[in-house]
Amino acid sequence: LAFAQPSGLREITSIARGRIRRAHRTHQREEPVPNAPRRAAAQHSTSTMSGRLIILPKKSWNVWDPKNIERVRRDEAAAAEKEAQEAEDERRDAAVARVQEMKRRATGENEALVVAASAPEPTPVRLFAREERAAAAALGGKTEEEFEREQRREERERKRLGMFAAPVALKPQGPVP
Repeated sequence: LAFAQPSGLREITSIARGRIRRAHRTHQREEPVPNAPRRAAAQHSTSTMSGRLIILPKKSWNVWDPKNIERVRRDEAAAAEKEAQEAEDERRDAAVARVQEMKRRATGENEALVVAASAPEPTPVRLFAREERAAAAALGGKTEEEFEREQRREERERKRLGMFAAPVALKPQGPVP
């Protein structure tokens, strides 16, 4: 079906088609000219560039860098080997525990003897016990930590009460009548 077009419109559409064809021909890929200076890649191929900065290949944390891929593979292999070694050690320890349990049952030892044979809880060695007792006596029978804690509590109380806080000597000593 052909529509009736005025002659002027036909001329405009043919002119537009010609312009489109010429534009298409000029934007086709140019053949490289020998001995011609090369243009930068960004100027040469603007249709493939998105206008954003391409800096990922320059980053040390680039996940697609072959060095980083190899490093990840190496680390994963080391982690898998370590995990396998830990599983093997755990299996070996469980086997030793089973053998000891079987030996204990074979000899007829009582469980109470096994518990009694375990080592007692270690007590800490106090190298400066005499000096600590002397310091506690000087602080009113309290340890240094307790004395400092009480000092901080009293300071907080004075700050909370502000100007209404009475000095320690003016506070009532003993039961209130």
